[in-house]
Amino acid sequence: MDSVKLESLDLNLLLVFEALAREQNVTRAADKVGLSQPAVSGALGRLRRLMGDPLFVRRNGRMQPTPRARQLMDPISAALAQLRQALDQQPPFDARTARHEFRIVTNDYVEFAFLAPLIPRILAKAPRAAIRTMRTANLFEPPVESLQNGEAELAVGLFPETTFSSQLMARKLATDRFVCIVRKRHPKVRGRMDMRTFLSLPHARVMYPRGERTGMTDTLLAARNLARRIAVTVPHMLMLSRVVELSDCVALVPERVARAEAEARGLRVFRSPLPMPQIAITMLWHQRTQSDPAQAWLREMLGVKWRSECLP
Repeated sequence: MDSVKLESLDLNLLLVFEALAREQNVTRAADKVGLSQPAVSGALGRLRRLMGDPLFVRRNGRMQPTPRARQLMDPISAALAQLRQALDQQPPFDARTARHEFRIVTNDYVEFAFLAPLIPRILAKAPRAAIRTMRTANLFEPPVESLQNGEAELAVGLFPETTFSSQLMARKLATDRFVCIVRKRHPKVRGRMDMRTFLSLPHARVMYPRGERTGMTDTLLAARNLARRIAVTVPHMLMLSRVVELSDCVALVPERVARAEAEARGLRVFRSPLPMPQIAITMLWHQRTQSDPAQAWLREMLGVKWRSECLP
């Protein structure tokens, strides 16, 4: 925005822009800002004229932001967040009475190994709160849009630092490593899992939606001029331990999953003969929610829990 356009704006136009960016629906945006639907449509018309850009276009039943609107979303949200913080003295978050729904984007591994043990503690401290987990579209790609538009408040997953956006705040929570699992009475596995045994077995693997066609394990093997026989491919990690329990397959899984499943399913756990990089579990949130009391409480709950119990 230049200075002339800024002089033509009022706060309500910015609030309408923010609501449309988050809701991508005129009716819901109107409810969000306490205006009628025609008033929101009129405000959008004024914004379009001032900006010289459509800003939001209807596509697939949603008012999707144009590139210009995406460029404006973060600065406007950050400015409004600062203004709210300056004007509103927010009361401290009272976990005992809060009716907040915490929305977390994550994957099945993090849910199983980290969030599931934490949920009882959260619900004990915040008995009226609720927790909703949602899936990442890509295992290693941060859900920037979901955090940006408020669909999710937090993301916890396997996000490489090179993928972080300047809009996101990040905190590394824990690490894990890959290990091999086979059933206890496997006819071909004796005292240890060497590379020859590893490659001689049929493999079960996980390939998440929108994942690479050649995963990390096969890429590392190919770099050594080696290959494995993939017998089973599943779309989520927790299926692997069941497949291994009922077959002669071997699978590579994070150690915390392996240890949790080993006794219940009669599995043996071995160090991987193929050197594998460590898994880093990272928590991400949008800078807009940095000062939100409820979000700060949840982030502290996750951080304290994993510092005390999950770090190797």
